[in-house]
Amino acid sequence: KDEHQGYRDFLVRIHKETRKSFQAIDKKVEINWMSMNGGLAKRMFDQPTIDALGKTVTIDHYIKTSPEMGEFIEYFRKNFGARTVIGEFGAPIPEINGPMTEEQQANFIDELFQELYKHRDSVHGINYWVTYDSSTAVLNQNYSEKRVVDVIRKYFKPGVVKGRVTNTLGDPLRGVMVRAGDDLSKTMTNDKGEYYLLLPIDEVQLTEAC
Repeated sequence: KDEHQGYRDFLVRIHKETRKSFQAIDKKVEINWMSMNGGLAKRMFDQPTIDALGKTVTIDHYIKTSPEMGEFIEYFRKNFGARTVIGEFGAPIPEINGPMTEEQQANFIDELFQELYKHRDSVHGINYWVTYDSSTAVLNQNYSEKRVVDVIRKYFKPGVVKGRVTNTLGDPLRGVMVRAGDDLSKTMTNDKGEYYLLLPIDEVQLTEAC
């Protein structure tokens, strides 16, 4: 007998009853963010359960290296067609990451956000843990900002890159692919030759290909 099936059934029942309760009061609330650590989620979830929970897996996931986050996101996408909510993440966790200076924390979180940005089509939501009074805090004891705040800000308040592509006569070119230099963001020009991209605030190089 599958030792996890009872808990899976419990999660599905919670989801159904909670959804019915909000429907009864005519409220649209997304209620399938039932978090657990990533390793447990891998062992616990199967396709019927993930389907019943709206193809969403929520993980509270603290990691040693940033690629690990992408590996978990890809695991649920490839194996179950699921999107992932990062219910909790942050650094440093002393027993995982050891001590970090402000600069080391900022660099690590930047790498983590780059990984989340890389897999953004499969990431449904993220929640940094925590703001204050923890090893992962982004504020000092006097409430001043640590360096990591600027890192987080550039992803939550992205830059806008927009422009227009024309030929040598000034006529707009439709359907031109415009790519960011990181090869992670791309878009097509519209009928007016215009393009629009949202990118983390940083220097960016654009390339065009017909």
